[in-house]
Amino acid sequence: MDTSELVGRMKMLSKGLKCNPEALANNFVLCARQIQTTITGNFIEIETEESQLGILGYAQANKIDLIVVDNLTTLSGQLDENASKDMKPFNTFLLRAKQLGIAVLVVHHQGKSKDGGARGSTAMMATFNLVLKLEASTQERAVGDKDARFTVVFEKNRGNVESRPLPVRVMQNVGDEFRTGDETVMLTVDPDADSNGIRAVKLLKTCKYKTQSELAQAFGVKQPAMSKILKSAIAQGLLKDNDPREYYRRAMEATAPDADAIAGESREDF
Repeated sequence: MDTSELVGRMKMLSKGLKCNPEALANNFVLCARQIQTTITGNFIEIETEESQLGILGYAQANKIDLIVVDNLTTLSGQLDENASKDMKPFNTFLLRAKQLGIAVLVVHHQGKSKDGGARGSTAMMATFNLVLKLEASTQERAVGDKDARFTVVFEKNRGNVESRPLPVRVMQNVGDEFRTGDETVMLTVDPDADSNGIRAVKLLKTCKYKTQSELAQAFGVKQPAMSKILKSAIAQGLLKDNDPREYYRRAMEATAPDADAIAGESREDF
């Protein structure tokens, strides 16, 4: 993206988020591709020793707490995202940052696989404490509604399985015909979004899902995460121990031509 367009977007976001301009100038560094030489002396290739030490050295010198890598493909040189061995140098960068007490947020593209996970090797996922996925919104739209809408799904969140999906709306406010340059962007999150446990109960009660695998796919998480969510829902009293199996059975009965045919069907434990 061209630097001038980035600057324009930053102005819109800073107004919409009501950022203090002075505080923003003192606490935020935007390093577009055209001006990357200000940090490393050359274009960033984040898998290389030179770029890693350059970025981390700059972060330390300027007391930066968070590095945003946006995005991994753009900021790498010869990195093969599909090769586990090629991802090791990037994991080294993440671990070096962690050693220094610097958080790293990585923006990456979704892959083409059925499970919709991140593109390329999953080697780097083991290093992350938190993995967020942006999904297309299922919220109903009014006629003429042009706001951007999406849902933030927690695919991995160490120590907090109750992180609920967050429906997000991005609205643009444009100045009137007598005022220009007042365009702002605002982000809002639905405060009443269901917890993971409540959402799981609602999905189970539809009796559409015959197995935990099908439920996990509809929920947008992997099976291990689905298992934790169900156990948490039981611990909270939202479900009884045998409820998930009972709802799977009802779903199978609803779709099987012969009720006796379901007796031999396997259902995953949770």
